[in-house]
Amino acid sequence: MTETIDICIATPLPSSVLLTVGGLIDAAWPGAELATNHDGRVNQVIFRIRNRPARTVTPEEAEALILEPEPDGDVQVTSMGPAGVSVLTPADVAANLLPVIEQAFEEFPEAENYLEMPVRDPKSGHRYLLTFCRSAGQTPHELRSIAEAKLEKAYGDCSDAQIREVHRLLEQPRAINRGDTYEDGVRAAMDAMRSLNFGRRSE
Repeated sequence: MTETIDICIATPLPSSVLLTVGGLIDAAWPGAELATNHDGRVNQVIFRIRNRPARTVTPEEAEALILEPEPDGDVQVTSMGPAGVSVLTPADVAANLLPVIEQAFEEFPEAENYLEMPVRDPKSGHRYLLTFCRSAGQTPHELRSIAEAKLEKAYGDCSDAQIREVHRLLEQPRAINRGDTYEDGVRAAMDAMRSLNFGRRSE
């Protein structure tokens, strides 16, 4: 019979949950130790206990060992042992998402630069937008900034007098050969703007 038994717990886990589990294990098997995880393919925390029956832990003792989450959120622990503690960083999360990102771009090849996926939290009802962007192209924020700059420039190139004149021409009765469809209205607007050299730079 072996002298010790390893209890392996898959991670990542919130720190409060992992420490609560560790406290309960130590209460049931006093002297439990953290062992080193030698399997680099598996994220886990290993508690090493003596191979003997567990001590009875009363409900009151168990309740006293429960740790509440931190007010600003628990860190996600990936490993914990004699060598120290490792936590899940934003870079780790991004690396784990790589297969999902690559598959998404394969499913939507027409998306040259970025994809947006809405995500909704069923508990709070809050809606978030997850954006996958290729670094070689422009981000959605950069594209929006460029579009806003172009729009601002277009407004600057147009005088108030030109805009009022276009509105005046559009309010006049249309020519006899003009129809009354939406497309005809657009053509009339374009003709009015051309007559004023709307949007053209003066030489």
